[in-house]
Amino acid sequence: MSKEFHLLPRQERILVAFLDADRECVQIDELAERLKVSQRTIHRDLKDVKGLLATYHLKLKRDRHKGLYLEGSLEDRKKIRNDIYFNYKKVFFSPEERQFALVVTLIAADSPLKLYSLSHTFGVSESTISHDLDEIHPKLSDYQIELIRKPGFGIEVIGEEVNKRLVLFEAFKQQLSVEEWLNLLEFPSQTKNKSYFHSLLYSEFQFDKMITLDKMLRPIIQKSESLYGDQDYVYLLVQLMITMNRIGRGHELNQMSKLMERDEIEHVPLLEKVERFLTFIFKKNIAPYEERFISTFLMHSHQSPNEQNKEYQSVSKETIFTFVRYIESLLNLSLHDDDRLIKGIESHLNTSIQRLNKGMTVYNPLHDKIKEQHQDYYLACKESKGILEQEIGVTLPEDELSFLALYIAAAAIRKNTLEKQHVKAIVVCSSGIGTGHFLASRITQELKGIDIVKIASMITLKNWLKENKAIDLIISTVSLSFVDSDKIVKVSPLLEARDIRLLREKMENIAPIQRDRLTLTPPTVNDEDKIYSVAHYGEALLQIKRNFRMYTFSHSFSLQDALNDATLDQVLSDKGKLIIDLKEREKKDPFVYQDLAVLHCRSTGVRELLVLVFRLENAVQWESESSAGKKNVKHILLLSTPMSSSEEYINMISQISANLIDEALLNTIRSSQEAEVLDGIMSILIKYMSDRIKRVNGELANEKNRPSL
Repeated sequence: MSKEFHLLPRQERILVAFLDADRECVQIDELAERLKVSQRTIHRDLKDVKGLLATYHLKLKRDRHKGLYLEGSLEDRKKIRNDIYFNYKKVFFSPEERQFALVVTLIAADSPLKLYSLSHTFGVSESTISHDLDEIHPKLSDYQIELIRKPGFGIEVIGEEVNKRLVLFEAFKQQLSVEEWLNLLEFPSQTKNKSYFHSLLYSEFQFDKMITLDKMLRPIIQKSESLYGDQDYVYLLVQLMITMNRIGRGHELNQMSKLMERDEIEHVPLLEKVERFLTFIFKKNIAPYEERFISTFLMHSHQSPNEQNKEYQSVSKETIFTFVRYIESLLNLSLHDDDRLIKGIESHLNTSIQRLNKGMTVYNPLHDKIKEQHQDYYLACKESKGILEQEIGVTLPEDELSFLALYIAAAAIRKNTLEKQHVKAIVVCSSGIGTGHFLASRITQELKGIDIVKIASMITLKNWLKENKAIDLIISTVSLSFVDSDKIVKVSPLLEARDIRLLREKMENIAPIQRDRLTLTPPTVNDEDKIYSVAHYGEALLQIKRNFRMYTFSHSFSLQDALNDATLDQVLSDKGKLIIDLKEREKKDPFVYQDLAVLHCRSTGVRELLVLVFRLENAVQWESESSAGKKNVKHILLLSTPMSSSEEYINMISQISANLIDEALLNTIRSSQEAEVLDGIMSILIKYMSDRIKRVNGELANEKNRPSL
């Protein structure tokens, strides 16, 4: 039986924040910012929260460096969460969430609702509900929906059914971004019943049926000649979800509206599939006006083959050059002779233009930090953006401007920042995807005095050394007969204890080479190069998030079986080729760390970055690089990039293998649910970008002559 208890709504939200974090730490300042209160208020509320937790045998423990975390059994956690849902599920609302819920509640109601009833439902005062009604009134009026408020009568909304659906559509659109909707479709268990909004999707709007519809429609869209952008497709599903809800409540369309007033409704892809699906759900044929309504917004999402096949406008080098010159005048900098800057902006923009023309969202997870920490560069890009927009014919969103600001900031660093005096080293292995980046991470972890300036393969090393002679150490996992032997240190890919001792001895005997600081390119992998690459990382982050999967094998493991998932078809261009490339790479350089094997390669068999985790119920014997021979493996991590991937994409996916030295990530891969493993990987990648922005910001702050607007 559920226990009754009493907390303020804000205290409920604090409690839920710790439950949602599981055993991860929660920072008080972040919690205060999320709830829009002071840290002092949070500390005061925690006294009541701790008292309640004690009755469930749960405690808040403090990590001196990371914050507070919840300690206790899984059973006790489930019990308190169930009791919260039983007692206070109505109180988890910010003002925006409550106003959204009010709109949904009023449109769903078949009779007037009393003010005191709404006050009780949402756990706030009647005056607060009245204020919320004042806020939503103009939004309803925009869709010709009248909000009736009469003492003794109650509150109701009156308007055409089509307009009510459009209001719901706009309200739902504002709750999640396109990426969040897609993530919800792909990983529904991650958020089910996590909040009022997600509970509402399942309890009132049959979101489980939308997941089924998505699985049915997505393969058709991928094979169709028509072009549906991510945003078009998500909004199509949201509108269908609302349509199903309204039909299910008995509110079928029974008249023509201005929205549907067209002489002809042309044939629209997917219409027949959608109608069949709805007929199956409701066990009856869809009404003619409903069919016309569905056709209307399907047409709105649909783009003709002619539009698909047109060549999107690219941006010329001359226009980018003009853009950079104008920024120079604003910042009092000289950057136009930086060919790396011009090429970087050109490559980035030409990819972004295609996304923008397709209606797809440009996502920059660090937009706010970039805008705050590199305000001068951001404002310069904002003032200069018209030069680019005039040629490309699309408006550049703020997230795109913050990407461009990073390119400008990186060029300024190259211009003004001197290298630090350290032992400069290059890491050589047969592929930089897994082994090289893992090794580089281990080296910088164990030996602080080494700067890894490059991670190279054996075939690229010779030419690189011709152009970059000023190098102190060459740390290699393979023999290099064509290189000065005094500089080479051969090590294991796992960097064993003897390797660390050998490197320390080598460092003590090195007299760092005196050199022109501008001749060594790139400056460092750990500093400027990584900051510069952030401008491409947004897309890489999305690909990893989109193409992550986790599988459990109860039978013997084989790559053929592992890649049979139909949802991978959009990522795999040639499954057979990928398998061949993975096996070839494994023969050359097997990579096993504890009980986890890493399969990694570049391949023409994939279209995008691919990250897969396999759990084996029965351990298998796996060839290891070390002299220990075969090792028992129970987990497999597969990482692959297209052959044409840029250095930025490779660096991003390589952070996953580089962080295997962290036991927290290993344990997450071993025992957590798929959504939690993805969250762990995404937090590593976002932190990777964030750390470099902070580092560059610190260097710029120390510059005496930092340019400003």
